[in-house]
Amino acid sequence: MEEYVKLSLEIAFSGLIAALFTCLLQRKFKKYDIKYNVISDFFEYRYDLRGDRFSQALNKVYLVFSKDEKVIKAVDEFCNARNNKENNFTSNNKLYQIYFYMCKNINLKPVDEKRFCDKVFNIK
Repeated sequence: MEEYVKLSLEIAFSGLIAALFTCLLQRKFKKYDIKYNVISDFFEYRYDLRGDRFSQALNKVYLVFSKDEKVIKAVDEFCNARNNKENNFTSNNKLYQIYFYMCKNINLKPVDEKRFCDKVFNIK
């Protein structure tokens, strides 16, 4: 009888550990997925700086990457550059920095700065 109790406890305990591990793993992947989607939106709307969708993406950056000081600092510098009407090279560089640090945050290899700023795929 003792063996059945011991075996039942071991099975229950291993099931509990597996469930806990699964929950933690799902949480990690969900965070990654949310961050990836923000980066994707940011990248997609980077040529429409005055558009609503870019503004939404930039606002999401503050929320989703709030714990990453480099990302937040880059967003602040970009906003300051835009508000001070600095030249396009400076604004583009600041915009790229946001993208670069977001990619680093989730271990995603960013495209190089020239491609980020120069390649527009619009066949209109």
